[in-house]
Amino acid sequence: PAMAKLGGQQVRDSLIMRGNLEAMRLRLGQYEGIEARLTKVIAEMETLLGKNNTLVFDSVVRLQNLACETGRFQECLSIGQGLLARLRAHGTAPDALLNAELWVLSQQGRMGLVKPDSAKADLQRLLAAAPSAIPGAGAVRADFYRRLSDAAAGVGALDIADSAQALARVDLAGLNNSNPESVAAVNRTAALTAYLRGQPKRALELLQDRFALYEKSAEGDSPRRATLLLQRALFESELEPTSASQSLAQSKA
Repeated sequence: PAMAKLGGQQVRDSLIMRGNLEAMRLRLGQYEGIEARLTKVIAEMETLLGKNNTLVFDSVVRLQNLACETGRFQECLSIGQGLLARLRAHGTAPDALLNAELWVLSQQGRMGLVKPDSAKADLQRLLAAAPSAIPGAGAVRADFYRRLSDAAAGVGALDIADSAQALARVDLAGLNNSNPESVAAVNRTAALTAYLRGQPKRALELLQDRFALYEKSAEGDSPRRATLLLQRALFESELEPTSASQSLAQSKA
């Protein structure tokens, strides 16, 4: 690109914009060509900014997410494990390292590659490390707790999931409801634990905030919308089979 040839700050700005553009395509499910373009961005970033630059790591995470969203789960896990090894070797910031550890553990749980007792011990360790690794209450740490809750639910550790949700709500309470997106995301996580406890009606109630916010957005059809509809269909299948079929059909639209 012409901007990249200017050198200096212009090069960095160009790379950031290109990476962000691929992130937008990924969010909208426009997967074609993303891998090749992101791989090129990463190579240029490593040459110009160094292999351990945070912008490089951000783009590697996008490649990781692309592999997951397109069903290449082993590749997705391998990319995440490789990134975690790089972060450990680099001596990166505690928050980035904690997030990478949680991501790998979550993916291993989704793939059935970790024993529940081992996963629970690791989740407890990550939960205890969060206050010092991610100092300051707010949406960032609340999001970490939310994702840890999802990981805990995935290995049947509902008590850990409950603790993580409670901590997320405490952090978000300090924002005086100025971040409804984060609150709705925690409610969605709570919906999952309610469902796993045999409370599908409560699960559907907790999911409503997330749907309401999504409808206000201009995102339209996307993988996020499809995933949300599939989750609703799962909960509805216990109570309203017709509604579940409708949600399932919508997820394929």
